[in-house]
Amino acid sequence: MASFLEAFEKTIENEGGYKVHFDKDDPGELTVAGVTMKYHPLWFGWKVLDSEGANSVLLYQAVKSFYRKNFWDKMKGYKIENQKVAESIFDFSVNAGIYGAVSIAQKIIKTKVDGLIGPVTLGILNDYDSEKFLAVYGIAKIKHYLKLIDNNKKLKKFLRGWINRVVKGVPNVQFFQST
Repeated sequence: MASFLEAFEKTIENEGGYKVHFDKDDPGELTVAGVTMKYHPLWFGWKVLDSEGANSVLLYQAVKSFYRKNFWDKMKGYKIENQKVAESIFDFSVNAGIYGAVSIAQKIIKTKVDGLIGPVTLGILNDYDSEKFLAVYGIAKIKHYLKLIDNNKKLKKFLRGWINRVVKGVPNVQFFQST
């Protein structure tokens, strides 16, 4: 079964680590380790950040707990057999929401699309060719990002980062080098 800690560390790297940042064009606004104030204003980590700063052990624990509870456990990552498949769905869930990430996965494996990972989705997903899934899922994620940009041109500046994030999880694909 897939490991939360391995998936978590890769996602935190994709999120830029434990940095606090604010970008006027980012719909999430104020963000720390990928957790957005706009969408998660009651998260305990905001109090920790205020009292202890971004480098505290308590903040690390709050972030890890947040991702496990709100994403990994909800997508049943611990029941997905292939680590890379679990990491890809988890990372995309963090970036695009559970419902969207799971719905896209369900479309790929041709099962009922309801945005929930239940026993049927898990069974089909665990039997599905992982390399094929990762490649097709990667393309679907890029299409999702392009649609976001169509709806909000200010998001175009994030495209290179999003694509790099996607292709890191697809076997035998090189990601863009920063220039």
